[in-house]
Amino acid sequence: MTIGGWSKARLRRMHDVMAGYVERGDVPGIVTLVSRHGEVEVDAIGMKAAAVATRCGATRSFASPR
Repeated sequence: MTIGGWSKARLRRMHDVMAGYVERGDVPGIVTLVSRHGEVEVDAIGMKAAAVATRCGATRSFASPR
């Protein structure tokens, strides 16, 4: 299954791998961004900083203007 040309399974796998870094405590938070053919996927996981417990933004998908 795809989301606008993106593989839903591959996006989920990327999220799970990045979430593993946060869960293990390697980093307080991660924001991933991938772009292809003007379409962008953004995923924010965890906290902005270890000392400040502020959650990163929600996962969003959007296409860039052409």
